Amino acid sequence: MKKPVVISLKTMALLDRISQIIRSNVSDISNNISQTGQAVVETAMGIGEAVTNTTLQATQTVVDKVVETKEAVTNTTIQATQTVVDKVVETKEAVTNTTIQATQTVVDKVVETKDAVTNTTIQATQTVVETATVVGGSITEAALQTTQTVVGSVVGVTEAISTTVSETGQTIVKIIPQIYQEGCGAVAEELTKIGFTDWHSFVDNCQKELDTNVIKSQDWVYHKIQNPFAHYESILTDEDIEKIRTYDAQYHWDKFDYAFVGSSGILASLTDYFLVSIPRTINTGEYGGQVGSPITAWLKKYNINTSDDWFAEWAQHLEETCKVPYDATNMPGMSPSSHRLQSLGHDPVLGFIFGVLDIMRGTITGFSYDKLSGHHSIFSDVTWSNNPQIGLIEAILRQIGHLISDAFTPMGLPAPFMTLVQGINIGSIGAEGKTVGEVARWMYLNGYDLRHFLVSGITPATIELVLRAYIMLRHYSEYGETKFILGSHPKYRSMLLAAHSIAALGNVGKIILMEGNPLAINEAQWLALIRYTIPSVKYWVFEQHHLRLEYLNQMKESEWNMLVNNSDTILETVAQETDSLAMPGLGVAIALG
Repeated sequence: MKKPVVISLKTMALLDRISQIIRSNVSDISNNISQTGQAVVETAMGIGEAVTNTTLQATQTVVDKVVETKEAVTNTTIQATQTVVDKVVETKEAVTNTTIQATQTVVDKVVETKDAVTNTTIQATQTVVETATVVGGSITEAALQTTQTVVGSVVGVTEAISTTVSETGQTIVKIIPQIYQEGCGAVAEELTKIGFTDWHSFVDNCQKELDTNVIKSQDWVYHKIQNPFAHYESILTDEDIEKIRTYDAQYHWDKFDYAFVGSSGILASLTDYFLVSIPRTINTGEYGGQVGSPITAWLKKYNINTSDDWFAEWAQHLEETCKVPYDATNMPGMSPSSHRLQSLGHDPVLGFIFGVLDIMRGTITGFSYDKLSGHHSIFSDVTWSNNPQIGLIEAILRQIGHLISDAFTPMGLPAPFMTLVQGINIGSIGAEGKTVGEVARWMYLNGYDLRHFLVSGITPATIELVLRAYIMLRHYSEYGETKFILGSHPKYRSMLLAAHSIAALGNVGKIILMEGNPLAINEAQWLALIRYTIPSVKYWVFEQHHLRLEYLNQMKESEWNMLVNNSDTILETVAQETDSLAMPGLGVAIALG
């Protein structure tokens, strides 16, 4: 019977030992949980202090920003308020996340020691969670209270500044009419002596005088110049205004400019109608009865094949010695009468590109014509199979010699760029619905060649001679012997452009009067118009403002300082005269600054 008792005592001792171990583990776990909870509380308090410091710093930043930038206070207020609110939201989320992470850590710790989980562990965990939640809620409430305080302060400052600005504006609005009325009253007596009833009638009369009369200054005649900065010129002296207006005045037209531009354009239109007319007289057909140019008819009387003078002999010699590969007449879609129009080498301008290349390569480049479809197709083919090696210089000399030999033959050479125009296979012109290319072909076959093109140059030449002579004489009379490039001067170029535009419109009228006859087109005049249009558009779009700045930059630094000093002196005088007027609102605004 004793043996079982001994076993029972040992068992009790073992159970007691196990109980002590459990209590020891439970105590350790409780201490760990207590330490973890304390760490969570300290972390939350540290975060609360950081939030408080951050909130105070943000508040101080907002207040300082409002004081420093009082003119933009509304935007600054909104941004500062949004920053504080975002910071509070971020802090609240951070505190919540920290609390959840701490709770998760405790739970994980309890799970790892699941053999020693007791009610004490669960209670300690709940205590930690409640403590962290209370701390987070306190921090959130403190941050929100601080934010409300900042917003209230900013709104108060904003309202104070808005009220001050409004009062200041109302005061200024009241003072300005008062100053104006006092000024009108001060000069009323003087105005009556010179025949005016009030200030307004005097101002209107002065404006009319400026609009109608001519102002002379330094031997240069100015009309009234429309100046967007006229209001600011009131603070400058006459000498200052003269310096700034010098640039604008050099591009200004006067009545003589308008007169010569208009007369030269009209004179050119008359030469186009009576002298240039059309290449030859047409007796029958759609345009029957129209008389050709007498000058073109005179030029076409000369033929090197029937003349026996030195030029005819020289041209015939050039025809024999300056053979070219593009002078072929047996190519598909090409006829002897139109082969010069269809080969690019015979173009008086483009020939020095395509013709020279054809001579060096032994080829022909041009357009073939399909009579059925009425279309021109570009082609290039070899005509000299055994082409000798020809250098660039020799090719250019051959090109010149061949063009001279062809210029005074019955068909002559095509007008410049007409060979390219025949490649435009679009349009439906006239009763037959011809394309642009077919019209160009018809014009050449009916006498519109290089000789008539030279005659049509009389029209733009008239403008160049008359208008350039006037411009040079005018420039010399005003500036003396000074070097200038007429074609690149914006004013003179615009005058030439206007005159050529008038002549171009005259050519349109000529075409209408001649029942839409394409032979009435004055190609030389349209090329002259394009020649002045392109640089003028470039100047208006890109260079006008840049050149004005360059001119102003050329003024010496001393001259600019003089302009500034003059304006400062006048502004100081005005400020002294108005300093005696009471402006309480402005003082409040300055005090806030």
